[in-house]
Amino acid sequence: MQADALASLKEDAIGGARTVAEAAGGILGIGSVSGSEKAVLEDLASAF
Repeated sequence: MQADALASLKEDAIGGARTVAEAAGGILGIGSVSGSEKAVLEDLASAF
């Protein structure tokens, strides 16, 4: 996979996962991503 395609895939995957995590909780955007969700997002980012 070319570098630009990989970067786009990473951005889309992490962006989508972050959108879901933010939509799942929090009040007025405060604390909307839990600690465990942040850990999964970090794991996902490191996979790329």
